Amino acid sequence: MSALLLASSAIFCFACTSATKSGDASKTDVNAGAKKDSGQVADEVSLKADRSQYDEMRKDIPEQTKRDNDELAFIRGLMAEGNEDPSKIRDRFSKAVRDRRDKFDKLTRKKRDEFNKHEKVNREEFLKKIKLAREEFMKPGKKVSAEQRRDFFAEQESERQDFFSDERDNRHEFESTATESRRDFEAYVTEKNNQFTSDMREYSTNYYDRKKQGDLKKRMDEKAKEIEKTKT
Repeated sequence: MSALLLASSAIFCFACTSATKSGDASKTDVNAGAKKDSGQVADEVSLKADRSQYDEMRKDIPEQTKRDNDELAFIRGLMAEGNEDPSKIRDRFSKAVRDRRDKFDKLTRKKRDEFNKHEKVNREEFLKKIKLAREEFMKPGKKVSAEQRRDFFAEQESERQDFFSDERDNRHEFESTATESRRDFEAYVTEKNNQFTSDMREYSTNYYDRKKQGDLKKRMDEKAKEIEKTKT
């Protein structure tokens, strides 16, 4: 079978940034270090062969080249025998895709849970902070002027509006990133599906041609044996 097509790797990196800020509250990145890197696919969900035993020999090869080679090796590995029924190979590929999709879904749920957790903690901390500040300001026996009272509550309202505005922006950014990650993952799967289908078409043709030739040879051998029997 001729060399399989080498498809470039699709983009996938679910980097969701959860940042909330107000007053002393600082931005919190719930996925620190997981930045979107064009041309790369997350190892957890990419369709590639496990070639870790070759890591030492491949240490000087660029990461993207290794990734492309591993993905190509995965598909070639499915067809390595050359004599396996095409339907069984399709089943194995479909199972691999399902496994990657399940893993992607789990990663997505984990990121969402982390974001929701940090969002809740940040909101509770902020509300607690302004509540304590209000209680301190309104402490019985403490004398404040009307102007001080007005300025204090105006500042608290401003902080509150800024905080929840940032919360909405962060939620919107998270949802946009999640949608984009899902879209990129599905595009990646479609690309690999198309590559597999193309390679499978060639494999199937060769497989059934060999099978046909094998069946023909078998019939000829059986016929030759029958002829030999009639001669004896």
